[in-house]
Amino acid sequence: MRLRLAAVILAATSLSPAFAAQITANSRVDAVTVFPSGAEVTRSAEQRIEAGEHTLIFDNLPGDLGPETIRVEGTSAARIEIGSVDSRLAHVSSADIDARRKALEADQQRLQDERNMLDQAIADAEYQKSLMQQLASNAFAPPPKDSETKSFGAVDLGQLLDLVGGKLQTLSKLVLDARVRQRELDQQIHDVANHMAQLAPQGQARMTVTVHLAAPTQAMATFRLKYRVASAGWQPIYDARLVSPEKDQAAKIELVRRADVMQGTTENWDNVALTLSTARPVGATASPDIFPQDLGGFAVGRAQNFEDAAKSVAAAAPPADALAEVELKKKEDDKRIDQLQAQVEIAGFQALYAIPGR
Repeated sequence: MRLRLAAVILAATSLSPAFAAQITANSRVDAVTVFPSGAEVTRSAEQRIEAGEHTLIFDNLPGDLGPETIRVEGTSAARIEIGSVDSRLAHVSSADIDARRKALEADQQRLQDERNMLDQAIADAEYQKSLMQQLASNAFAPPPKDSETKSFGAVDLGQLLDLVGGKLQTLSKLVLDARVRQRELDQQIHDVANHMAQLAPQGQARMTVTVHLAAPTQAMATFRLKYRVASAGWQPIYDARLVSPEKDQAAKIELVRRADVMQGTTENWDNVALTLSTARPVGATASPDIFPQDLGGFAVGRAQNFEDAAKSVAAAAPPADALAEVELKKKEDDKRIDQLQAQVEIAGFQALYAIPGR
């Protein structure tokens, strides 16, 4: 049955509450309708309601939520009445945010120190490799004529090569392992920086919505909380493709409409039913002013140049029958990958584009 929304529960109500409790709703964003400016968010929560009067709490909602747009509805196997819906704007404790920021800064400094130590280890290993190569080169050089130093024999040279080769291999592995570890540290430093950026001051405000309920018997209910937020929107993007006419064919233009959707609501919109609407709930209703624009600057000479260039390209192109044969072969071998199309519904003064899937 559909929940009935009332401003207050009358004293004459025959419900006899068994007990009262505060229930925190485990809600998630289920559907979003995005307008050119703003969006309507629908949260869904399944909750078991015991007999009696209770308070259902939706917390950690966006701080820019419009309180006047809050609506609560749902379905249940038994009768449930909504007495009132309240909203309260809360602020996350700055002390908690400061403590979290200090912990992230400490992690960032620790990771950076480890990276600097790896830089020094790489530099030391490269110096040792250079020194070993230099010593090996000096060993192979013939001694001066007036020197009493004896030249290396075959056994000594073999031992020297084994020593230098083994040491160089160890140093090279040390350098390689250090660089691999540095890549991991760079990713971790990047992640910590992103977490610090999310602790911006504008993220401190949070909205809490409390719904006062009364139920004569125990029931399982699904609640839907709807509200509008301002920090979201979408804009259309158009792709126009013009096919030049041939002898027996007319010119054809293909217009593909896409959409660019943005949101900065601090909420997760993953796995939601997304709909785009052309309505403007908080926008002006007057038609826009249309100003004239001059079409000029395209001289006849430039048009002639473009026409000559087009003729040159056409003359250099392969024969039409060869192109047709290649295109036919391509169609036989390849399967086209199509994009999903939005389902369009015209409702009153707005167009709704339902995006397939979630």
